[in-house]
Amino acid sequence: MHVLRDHDVMTRLFRLATILLVGPASAFGQDSATARAQEAYSRGDFETAMREADAALEENPDDPEAVFIRGTALSNLGQYEAAIECFDRVIESEPEAGGAYAHRAYALEELGRLDEALADFTRSIELSPEIYWSYQHRGYLRSVKGEYEDALADYEKALELGPEDAWTIHQRGWMHQVTGDHRSAINDFTTALDAGFNPPAQHYYRGISLYELGAYNPALQDFETSMSMAPDYTDTYYRRGLVFEALSDIDNALIDFREALQRDPTNDLYQQAYDRIEGGSIPRPVPADGYEIGLPNLGMGQWGVIALVTAGGLLGLVLGGALLIVLIDLVTGGRNSSGSS
Repeated sequence: MHVLRDHDVMTRLFRLATILLVGPASAFGQDSATARAQEAYSRGDFETAMREADAALEENPDDPEAVFIRGTALSNLGQYEAAIECFDRVIESEPEAGGAYAHRAYALEELGRLDEALADFTRSIELSPEIYWSYQHRGYLRSVKGEYEDALADYEKALELGPEDAWTIHQRGWMHQVTGDHRSAINDFTTALDAGFNPPAQHYYRGISLYELGAYNPALQDFETSMSMAPDYTDTYYRRGLVFEALSDIDNALIDFREALQRDPTNDLYQQAYDRIEGGSIPRPVPADGYEIGLPNLGMGQWGVIALVTAGGLLGLVLGGALLIVLIDLVTGGRNSSGSS
């Protein structure tokens, strides 16, 4: 559930931005194959767009617009290697075409060639700084490399130039969070949540920032809401356990840490949290079914009262027993005295 990258959202942004880069079909002439290719692309009919682009290239093999449209159609069909070949051709003929760098970068990113993609997005921004989604993607790549401040700047620029889409707002919130600006992070996650973007993730990330600010009860609510929507995400159990621990609810903290550790036994953080609680807790008896019997979560003051009451009860029993012996002795002694007389 880590929303470092939502593929469907990124693809949608990519497709919308492509239309802006290519331009309206009328720009190529009403009856040209290139215009028909662009029209098909605008409808999301990428197969037809590719065929029409091929027809245009039969008439003019060096038509850069047709090559570009063919490349974007191939990219949307998941044929990234072939798409890269098209963008290579466009860049070779028009080395200042920032859009071709942007789209080649996207295809490289999809293939996992992240350093090359980062270089191409940077070149695209240098040549065509108005392409807002180049900043979105470069921000993501920079976040992967741990360059959080630079990533934050890219997301800010993307939101300045383009639509305020919830994905970018969420990503900006995540960068605020990892750089320690939790109040700004909470604002962004709330905005993304209000927009309906991936609610389990927004509750989860917002819960982290609320916890960091010491707002434990709202954080607990966010984690529980996230878990109700995405119960299979392990880290939420760990995070909720941290909140329980901060609230001195040791039993529930232990339950959550144990659950996280059972789901991911190799996670060092989960193991440390479990050991920290288990090692410092009052020993719990283990019944036959293997589950520990939980003791009530009482503070030191409450345990002190119980101790005093218990001690008082024991003292009362001792004194009461002594008094009873005295009374018996008196009664017995009285009877012996009357009998002897």
